[in-house]
Amino acid sequence: MSDALVVFDAPLGPAGVALPHDLDLVIDAWVDIRARMIREKPEALTRDEWAYLIVFLSRENLCAPFEESFGKRSSRNERALSALYRPRGEVAVWLPNNVSLLGPLTLIYLSLTGQRLCLKAGSRSDDPTRTFLAFARSVVPSGPLARYLECAITCESMERDDPRHAEYAARAAVRIVFGSEDAANAVHSLPHPTESIGFSFVDHQSEAWIEASAMTEQTLDLLLDVFAVYGQAGCTSPRKAVLIGADQDDVRFVGDALIDRWNRKARSRPAVHEASENLLAAQWARANGWDAAIGRDNGVVILSGEWGAPMVPMGRCLAVLGGSLEQAREHLPENIQTIGHVVRDPGEPAWMEVLAKTHVRRFVPLARMHHFGATWDGQEYWRQLFEVVEIGR
Repeated sequence: MSDALVVFDAPLGPAGVALPHDLDLVIDAWVDIRARMIREKPEALTRDEWAYLIVFLSRENLCAPFEESFGKRSSRNERALSALYRPRGEVAVWLPNNVSLLGPLTLIYLSLTGQRLCLKAGSRSDDPTRTFLAFARSVVPSGPLARYLECAITCESMERDDPRHAEYAARAAVRIVFGSEDAANAVHSLPHPTESIGFSFVDHQSEAWIEASAMTEQTLDLLLDVFAVYGQAGCTSPRKAVLIGADQDDVRFVGDALIDRWNRKARSRPAVHEASENLLAAQWARANGWDAAIGRDNGVVILSGEWGAPMVPMGRCLAVLGGSLEQAREHLPENIQTIGHVVRDPGEPAWMEVLAKTHVRRFVPLARMHHFGATWDGQEYWRQLFEVVEIGR
């Protein structure tokens, strides 16, 4: 069989995935880029962003979308196939304003499929994708990944009526839109190929659920690290941490501990406008029933309070609440996406019974809240980048 046909042990029998390149060479090239990233960092990306990309580019993670979608890779390529998967064609991606890493993450995962890619930056955001793309090109000047990266298109911010939106939609076999519902509807309403498909990943919120007995020093550090990447800006970032089984004394203790750890851990100073917004957020929170503590350099606001206090949708505000699992469920926002958990057994029936009554799309370990995978917002988008050829006997 061709080197470009990769075989996997799918549940219904061996499945072949036809690729326009040697998958192993592409993965090897990304691993080489990762090794360089450990030694170098462009100024345009923060230390937290760069560290996350380094973790994301592990060989295990690069193999994950194939294994999650098709099964474990098979070493016996001569086996008769039960199905054949082939890339649909060009992919156009509209990125959001608030999550800077989605561009590089999408670029990495789509490069594995070999499908031509066009990425459009958010209309009011910096675009680290171009910086990351330039860095990757400098590390791998030749080979299949280099050829792919050379053809990848990254577009600057465009106004809503820019004709390039229609141009990209008209030729894309797959449209992926991150952002508001209005933005997604606008893109998908543009003329597009009849057999093309579209995915909408719109505005969502996330939370952390932590059993009170699991709130160790390690968990405190992890919660701060996860929150620090995006603050409230990211849909996968926790806006509140719910301590399951905790009382108000526990809540106040955790709030104080979080501020103390933030102040002791070296972090970059926030921009002036961010620091000012955090001050305003703390004042607004105190006026609405929260105990609000503000961290060093006005870099974070930790809120401690009781159910019923209005959430503070601004700044880097992390709310800490305590109570029962049922209270946590009752106070979930309608647009909930991810719950990052620290619990003994997330698969036990009690958790499943609660999740079945919610709109939660992801229930993952706290450390994996920001992990971008082959399934997103409950949609197996990565698998659907391929069309299937049924093989009958």
